[in-house]
Amino acid sequence: GVHVGQEDLDVEVVRRLLGFDKIVGLSTKNINQVEEANRLPVDYIGFGSVFPTGTKKDAQISGLEQLKKAVEISVQPVVAIGGINEQNIQSVLDTGCENIAVVSAVFKDENIRQNTKRLKEIIKKKNKMGFSID
Repeated sequence: GVHVGQEDLDVEVVRRLLGFDKIVGLSTKNINQVEEANRLPVDYIGFGSVFPTGTKKDAQISGLEQLKKAVEISVQPVVAIGGINEQNIQSVLDTGCENIAVVSAVFKDENIRQNTKRLKEIIKKKNKMGFSID
C-alpha cells in the first residue's frame, strides 16, 4: 500500500495505478479534508497533527476536538498522528479514535523497546473496545 499527503499525487490517480487490492491512505489536517476524503477511494485517513510535534516543525495543529469530529464523520478508519506520547495518548483514545501513529514517542531516546512497551500497555487498558496493538 501507500500513504499520500495532500500535496502528493491525486488519490484517484494513485488508486488507478495501484488497483483496489492495495491499501491507500490519505493525510488530512482539517474537517474539510475529512469530508473530501469521504468521497475518495481511500482505505483510511491520517488526521493531524493532533498536538505540536518535533517531527514536523510547521505542522498545522488540529487538536482533540477536531480529531473527535473527524472520527465521527469519517467513513474510513482514522489514524491520529502528531505529537502523541505517553502523557496524551489516553486523551487521543478517549476521542473514539482507535488508531494512532507515533514516531517521537518511540524514538525519543535509546530505549525504543521500553518506550514501545509503555505505549502498548496504555493501549491494552483501553483494548476492551478492540484496539489493535501490533
